[in-house]
Amino acid sequence: GGGKGLGAGMAGSSSVVAGLIPKWDTKAITEALVSKASKGSGANGWSSISGEVLEVLEAGVGGKASAKDVASCLKQLGDQIEALKVQERLADLLWLVGEEAVESTADDAADRKAAFKGLVQQLLAAEVVHEVQLRERLSEEGLQEAGLVRSAADLKTKLQRLRTGKVYSQQKYNLLREENEGFSKLIVELEQGGGD
Repeated sequence: GGGKGLGAGMAGSSSVVAGLIPKWDTKAITEALVSKASKGSGANGWSSISGEVLEVLEAGVGGKASAKDVASCLKQLGDQIEALKVQERLADLLWLVGEEAVESTADDAADRKAAFKGLVQQLLAAEVVHEVQLRERLSEEGLQEAGLVRSAADLKTKLQRLRTGKVYSQQKYNLLREENEGFSKLIVELEQGGGD
């Protein structure tokens, strides 16, 4: 990923916020998003603005807007249209933005990573998105860049141990301690099978 950003390709020419981002006006951007989302309903409303919301997030990571302004805009959007379930869906877009920040090899990669961390922290502080949702959806490296875990490598190791333990641990059953009825049925079945 270069420094160009993901929002540019996704939103296309029908973006209602592209012209508003350079001179950032939280109220105007929020109103534009609410207006466009209101034309759809529920998931359809979100589908119609997800590209623009991605542009807003990219503006925060790309330095075109402050993390505080982005958080304020998205908080207002969620408050005005609860049916959009902004908190849930935003975690997925943050995954996308986070992966670009993590994978960036551009000259401004360090700045983008720092801006991503600042943006995530601001979104958490404003309760625009919940930490649990981010921990579920962000990659290990994304969690590290967002400041939610100390080390992606340590997290990967812990997850691998947990998965291995779940797959290879065996549940032991003690028939003598179970219901006598079940044990007696087992004995009858064994006796009948042995006599054939």
